[in-house]
Amino acid sequence: MPKPSPILFTKPGFEKLQQECEELQSKRPEYVIELTKASDLGDRSENAAYRFAKQRLRQTDTRLRYLLKLLDRARIVTASQSEYVEIGSTVVLHNGTKEFIFQIVGGNESAPSKGLLSYQSPLGQALLRKRVGEIATIRIQDKDIHYVLKLIQTL
Repeated sequence: MPKPSPILFTKPGFEKLQQECEELQSKRPEYVIELTKASDLGDRSENAAYRFAKQRLRQTDTRLRYLLKLLDRARIVTASQSEYVEIGSTVVLHNGTKEFIFQIVGGNESAPSKGLLSYQSPLGQALLRKRVGEIATIRIQDKDIHYVLKLIQTL
């Protein structure tokens, strides 16, 4: 069976994932104790505390499995230059009416409203390997939107 492809992260995105995983792992024993106490209260079919504790533990375990799989496949990518756009680059774009600042990040880190743009998004893909002054074009609902790349920085 071939090894799954790596999942790309910036260093801050990877560290955030690690932190969430560590927090859930540290809280899990507490959730197990709460479930045990709730199960000792009697009839489980009418025990809301038991159902809540069981659901929280199940959600925690599901999230932990997901995070551990991501961490196992993670590869940290850092921008090494500011000549062209790559994962980790911070870019300044202009679409003719408005200026945008984005950091190009891995798919699991994306939060456009916070300035984090996935390299897998249409705009992220259009920007990769572009240089200052070049135009990235995306098509949305049969309309082309053009972004002029004004600046590339590495952090």
